[in-house]
Amino acid sequence: MKKIIALIMLSIMIISCQEEEIKEEKKENETKVISKEDSRILSFSSFKEFEYFIKESIESNNDLIELSKSDFDRNGRVSLLLAYNVEAKEAKNYQLNKEEIAEVSSSDSMLLYLLNKNGEVSIEGSIYRIDGEFVYTYKSGNENGIESFLADYKLGKVKISDQKTITYNKFLKVYKHGNNKKEYFSRGIVNHEPFLNDRSVRMRLEQFDQHWYFYSSIGAKTKTEQYRQVWFWNAWVTVRANNRLKFGVAYQARIVGTNFRMNRNPLFDNISNHTNEVMKIYEFCVGDPALFHYIPVEGYTEHWAEWYGNTAFKVVNY
Repeated sequence: MKKIIALIMLSIMIISCQEEEIKEEKKENETKVISKEDSRILSFSSFKEFEYFIKESIESNNDLIELSKSDFDRNGRVSLLLAYNVEAKEAKNYQLNKEEIAEVSSSDSMLLYLLNKNGEVSIEGSIYRIDGEFVYTYKSGNENGIESFLADYKLGKVKISDQKTITYNKFLKVYKHGNNKKEYFSRGIVNHEPFLNDRSVRMRLEQFDQHWYFYSSIGAKTKTEQYRQVWFWNAWVTVRANNRLKFGVAYQARIVGTNFRMNRNPLFDNISNHTNEVMKIYEFCVGDPALFHYIPVEGYTEHWAEWYGNTAFKVVNY
């Protein structure tokens, strides 16, 4: 009996020490913003630090668009989330060029916040870059290989299937994510619901479950948009409003590259706030590659928004 008690106490001490190590590592290795020739980029010394940073950001419940603006004022970094939500009068201040903005079709604002305007984040000395249908991994200074890869890919000299990785050369690894394709259990559901008394404003409701090689997540969000001038044309822009997200969902975690799935406990919540958006990430993971691809099984998300007395409401089933 004494041996069993001793083993239990030892296990508790080991877990406590591991938690302290993570905290100490966070203190010693504060997230850095490193400079590149054309941008600034978040840099993490390890995936453990990367994961810890995301957990802290989620728990702090910060408005990620406002946080992106603060980051720019503090260190000059333009997150992809900020680039996607900038108005015409602000674009010049952020020195944005439309051709430089990466194309990342994700509803996960946390991912968009982590990436800079070029779709990049640095982890363990490697740069992970999402743009279009590919995720690139390379060391700083070797990004020129991307243009060569794309040229060979368009000519058919290089072939790569969805959710597969190839080593293009010793400096560049390429993953074709295949997100938003139902046959790969990866999607981004986006719907819009107009405000009846003001057609210039609409509620945007989103569900997401996507795997981006180094980052995977599942969740949902509600936000409000207004039709305004963006850059040099008109488009829908995120605005602060009373937003609400209510949900009940059951989902699975599938180990990438296998058909092995684990059921997660059903989640329920009701979140509301006067902010740019209300988002809930049910679960996420990171790694090279991220271990899980999350798949919703059943449930619903209920979205509500209020704009100066006008309201919009929609329920979306999984």
